[in-house]
Amino acid sequence: MLGAMRKQFLATPAEGYLGCVEAIRRLNFLDRLSKIKIPTLIMVGEDDPGTPVSASRAIHEKISNSKLVIIQSARHLPNVEQPGAFNTNLLTFLKSL
Repeated sequence: MLGAMRKQFLATPAEGYLGCVEAIRRLNFLDRLSKIKIPTLIMVGEDDPGTPVSASRAIHEKISNSKLVIIQSARHLPNVEQPGAFNTNLLTFLKSL
């Protein structure tokens, strides 16, 4: 799977990638997150350089009914890098609803 993802990533035009990165960089919805009232699961890789744990903690603090899970030994794609841990946490959360 990682090989296919790498191939797709490398096939992405640089202009398109940079446009997406710039759009994401400008997003800031922290002030609106407190309006979320449903159970929310926030999962993040412990070594994610693009969306660090600190950003996920900030989101978690703003959503009153949220759970933060930090996936060990994962970066930006914990569902691919640590699928067992990711799926276990996701299923546990969904079963708790």
